[in-house]
Formats: sequence, structure tokens, C-alpha cells
Amino acid sequence: MSLLGEPHGVAGSSDDSGAQGSIGTNTVMLVVASGGPVLAAIFGTWVPWQLAVLVSALGLVVASPRVVFVGLLLLVGARSGAAIDTLVPVSTAPVQSVEIDVVGDPQDGSFGQWVLVRMGSDHLVATTSSVGASIATVSAGDRLVVTGSVRPRSPASGWEISNRLVGSLNVSEVISHTPAGGLRGYANQFRDVLAKGARSLERDHQALLAGLTVGDDRAQSTVTAANFRAGGLGHLLAVSGQNVVFVLLAVAPVLSRIRSPAMRVVVTLLVLVFFGFVTRFEPSVTRALAMVSLAVVATSLGRRGDAIRTLPAAVAVLLLWDPLLAFALAFQLSVAATLGLLLISPWVQERLRGPQSLRAVLAATIGAQLAVAPLILAFFRDVSLVAVPANVAAVPVSGAAMMWGMTGGFVAGLSPSPVAWAIHRPTAVMLWWIDGVATVAASAPVAALETRGAILVLVGLVFIGASRSLRFRAGSVVGVIIVALALLVPIVSPRSLPAGHHVLVDGLSVHRQPTGADLVVVSGTVDPQDGLRALRRARLGRIDLVVSVDGSRLGGVMVRSITQTHEVLDVWAPPGHQVPGARTVVGLRGSVGAQSIRVALDGTVLFMGGSQAR
Repeated sequence: MSLLGEPHGVAGSSDDSGAQGSIGTNTVMLVVASGGPVLAAIFGTWVPWQLAVLVSALGLVVASPRVVFVGLLLLVGARSGAAIDTLVPVSTAPVQSVEIDVVGDPQDGSFGQWVLVRMGSDHLVATTSSVGASIATVSAGDRLVVTGSVRPRSPASGWEISNRLVGSLNVSEVISHTPAGGLRGYANQFRDVLAKGARSLERDHQALLAGLTVGDDRAQSTVTAANFRAGGLGHLLAVSGQNVVFVLLAVAPVLSRIRSPAMRVVVTLLVLVFFGFVTRFEPSVTRALAMVSLAVVATSLGRRGDAIRTLPAAVAVLLLWDPLLAFALAFQLSVAATLGLLLISPWVQERLRGPQSLRAVLAATIGAQLAVAPLILAFFRDVSLVAVPANVAAVPVSGAAMMWGMTGGFVAGLSPSPVAWAIHRPTAVMLWWIDGVATVAASAPVAALETRGAILVLVGLVFIGASRSLRFRAGSVVGVIIVALALLVPIVSPRSLPAGHHVLVDGLSVHRQPTGADLVVVSGTVDPQDGLRALRRARLGRIDLVVSVDGSRLGGVMVRSITQTHEVLDVWAPPGHQVPGARTVVGLRGSVGAQSIRVALDGTVLFMGGSQAR
């Protein structure tokens, strides 16, 4: 039974009306088959098991693909509801000599490092309150015996739900540390070899290479990550299907020497699982691994293993296995981007002119960007206007950097330092180029399109698309005009903040005086990534004063990011602060130009003459 029909009909095009109807039907079916399970996992948590099983059985009895698919959606919803019911916050209690399994890698937080762990069946965020209880050297798959205390935590965000977080563990003592074994252990060693080989690179480039090759973004600076996202290049910092393809290309010479087809399939799947452990089975790479694995198995059985068939199957299998994966934004973006590559990119490529290689990169970028735009707008409120040229400039080079970083980088990690330095000279040049493209793209005068403008672009594209299918030629002209206006108006007449007080995000506000002087107030509650994005959206130029009201470490990260991306005349922080480069100002009282101000601990700014802003 096939829900989609022939795969070539999805991306093809024809002037025949009957063919167009078939194309439209298959396109809709692919979107529904791939996106339906995701929506079912998120919104179908009310579905009872009995109904899901009954409908699935009925579909099999009557041999109806559509009824089977409805049953599948109900099963995913029922599984998701059952999984969410298990997310019961732990009780506050001390723990003594308890075993925990490390699930992720240590991350920097506002009060030190944290890491995801599993204690029994509970998933927790582990932090330390003692210098002797460091978790900086642990890796995913390691086992620890610790003493500390747990407290409840209710999962609220999609990230918390997808990671099943139900509590926090404050580690006071690490009694023993057992490194991961098996494939996990070899994966950790592989990552260590890559990291060792990259030591000859600049620190920022080491972090960038780790993101490109294995999706490790822990050492990336806030500014680097923000530049890549603002330039529409954030996908390069997360492993995806492209990385999986490069891994298979790298091992192809070995696989080709295996004569037994069955053994070749087994080895291929082992390579894919190993790469999954290397990349920590991040949501985007998990989707790609599932698709490639299904394609390998289907091909070995003499079936068609094209992406149009494997995407819906991979999504369904993954969400039946782990329905809470659907709550991860990275997974949603990965599915949407793949749909864009399958459905939109071929249509775009047929209508472009120029060299085949350039058309392919342009079409892939446009297709993926259009597909993920609704999600980007929903979560981040704007989409990049420079994503297409930035991707055209960076993606071919990033592909080479990924490939060389995994192969030559591994050899570099096993070689003496001078040899490793020589091996990574091409890597350094490629990373310099990629980083430069992201920096230039992010610094464009108008680098993002906000929600209203994006909606107008969508309306214009609908007019353009409808003009062909409905033979309404004027609609194409109307669509082009709408799209042009939506893109040009922000450039010709950029939005500027009026004088007054403006809360950009939680923990970050701007006080613009009538004279045009800008005062930025930062507290420790602001997320640096969100803060930089908000400042870019506000289009601030020179900042006269940045004040960190609590002087916290996280506030210091935000202040440092602001000074790296803006011209800042002065920085204040209270005594005992952790803000590099800040001037200690008792009581946060002083002068900005000719005006005296005082900043209260709650962020209230008192100006000379008694005017007040919050």
C-alpha cells in the first residue's frame, strides 16, 4: 500500500492539467504524511490507546492506506500522551552514593556548568556546588557515582519536554567516574582525536569546526552563534543529512570492498549508529540517520529507497519510538527543511537560469528557507533576508570543511603537532571564509524580515504560484510587486526606536533619550542569544552606556557580546561584578554626557529632573 503514489510526481512539473492535479495531490500527501505524525505527537496527547489500536486494526482489515495512516496518527498521539504522563517532577530529597548516567556533554550556564543525566528512569539537569565535584571532564555515556540533592522541575518548554526533564540534581561530591564503553566510548575517543588535531587552529575556529563536523557548539562564542543565525547559516552549526552523506562518502572505499551484500548493509548501519553516538543523536541528525538507514535496508531488499518515501517512514518510526522528539524545535526544522528540499527546491531550480551548480545551491537554499520560515517566525519573530546569498557563498565551502575536518582532521589528531598544523591549513582558510560570510551577512543594514513583511512575501508567492496553475498572468505581476514592496520597504525606511523606554526581551531594555543617546540595561536573566537578536532587531548603532545591574556572570556574557558587536562608550557594573572590562560604579550612579542618572537594582533608571522609566 502506498500513500504517496509514484515519487517522481511530487517534484515534477507539466503543463498538462491532469498531471498538475496529480502533482498537487502527491505534494499534499507528502506534507501530510511527514508533518502529520509531528502534529499528532504534539496535539494528539488526548487520544486513548483503545481508539488508536481499533482504527489501526480496521485499516489493516479493509486494506485502506488512509485508514492505516489515521490509525498511525492516533497511535503516535496515544504514545505521546502516555510519555507526557510519565513526566512527573521528582520529590526534593538528598541522594547518597547514587549512580547516574551522563546523557549529554557539559554546558556552560549562568552559575557554572550543567549536564543532562539520568538517575534511574528520571532525567535531570546536574549542576555542582563544590569545586571538588567538577563535571567538566565527563562525556555522554559516562557513569558517575555522586552525592547531592535533587529537587523537582516541571518541563515547560519544548526542549525540556523532548529531554524529559523532571528535576535538578545538585552534585556535592563525585565519588567515582567510569568512562563510557562500547560504541559510545569509541565515539568519545573519536571526538577527542578530532579536538586534539584542531588545537593548531584559533580558538573560535576550533569551536566552529566542532560544530560543522560533530554538532558540538559548546565552545562557540555568543557572537559567532548569533552571526550564523542572523545570516541564515545556523543550520551549518548543527549536524544534519549533509554530514551523514559525507560520512558515507568517506567510508565508501571500505564498504565497496565488502562482497557480501548483507554484511555491507550491517557495516553501513553500524557506521550510521556510530556517527549517531558521535553527534549525540541530535534531533536533526537522528532524522537523517533514520532516513538513510531505511533507504539502505529498502535498497538491499530491492525496494525504492528515495527520500520522498523514506521521509514519512522515518518520521513515523522515530515518533512511534520516541514521540516526545516532536517537541524539539530542531526536529521540526529538520523535517520542514527536508520537505522544502523535496518539494520546493526542484520547482525553483527548473525556473532558474545559469550554471547547474549555482542553480542547485540557490534552489536548495530557497526551498529550505521557505519551508522553515513559518517555524522561524513563530519562535524567533523574524527570518533572514540574506540567507540565500550567504548560503550560496558558504555552503560549498562548509561541505569541504566538514569532509576534510572529519577525515584529514582525524589524521591530524593522530599526528605530531607540526603535521597537524600543516593538515589543518586548508581547514583554517575554509573556516576563515565561512566565519567571514556569517559576519558580513549578520552586519547587513537590514538582515531580517519581521512577521508582517514575511506574511506579505508569502501572499506574493501565492499570487505568483496561482498565476501559473490558474492561467492568471496578471497575478504573477501582482505577486512580484507585493514581494518587492515587502522586501524593499524595511530597507528604504528602516524602523527606528522612538525616544523612551523599550523592553527588548526579559532582562534587556533600552532607554533612548530625546537627544538620541542610548542607555542599555542588562540583568542576569537575559539569554545572550536572545539579547543579541533583539538588539539587531532594534537596529541600535552607537550605545552610550551599558549597565549590568547585578554584575552576574551571565550578565557579563551579554555585556561582552554587546561590546563585540556595537560601539559602546562606557560600561557600568556594581562592586564585586563578573563583567570583563566594566567600570565599577558604586550605587550605579553617575553621568551620561551632561545628564546625571542612577540605575536601581530592579533596572529602574532615574534621570536628572525626576523623570523615571522602568
